[in-house]
Amino acid sequence: MDPIGAIPILLSVTANRSALETRRIVRTTVIASTVALLLFGLVGNAILDFFGISMPAFRASGGILILLMAISMMHGEPRRAKHTKEEEAEAAEKENVAVVPLAIPLLVGPGTMSTMVLLSDRADTLELDAVLVVAMLAAIVVTALCLLSSELLRRILGESGIRIASRVMGLILAAMAVQFIADGMLELFPGLAASHT
Repeated sequence: MDPIGAIPILLSVTANRSALETRRIVRTTVIASTVALLLFGLVGNAILDFFGISMPAFRASGGILILLMAISMMHGEPRRAKHTKEEEAEAAEKENVAVVPLAIPLLVGPGTMSTMVLLSDRADTLELDAVLVVAMLAAIVVTALCLLSSELLRRILGESGIRIASRVMGLILAAMAVQFIADGMLELFPGLAASHT
């Protein structure tokens, strides 16, 4: 998990929202991240097996989703026009940024999910299960603290600083996405790696 890296994205997607809305988004993001981590820690392999999805395919598809988001960040999404309160509420329901993209795939992406699946497989005693849960909760608490401090960063950086941070983070996210896609494709098609050696 990369809570520091998620701060510019949170600032970008909450640029037109009030402080109260931002806190609600952070709360929902933290809850969704916790649920996703627990779910994949408990039944991750079973879920992927049930749908016939391999971890490389999961990694590649997550990379594509992150790449699409990174491209829109680098181009700079135009601010939404002002509408009535009813229209804004409807738009908020249609575009719940707390779950996607903040919780999944930014905080709990393919790497985090696969780590939880692998570690839960290795935790074959009650003590190791407890250590895994404590580590997960510690990561969630740190993430919540980082995201809740985003409003302070908004005041320090200002509008221009947020735009710059958003575009720089978009570039970094694009590189991460390409790496996810490349790793997934190399595992899906081992012949690709052999042809370049």
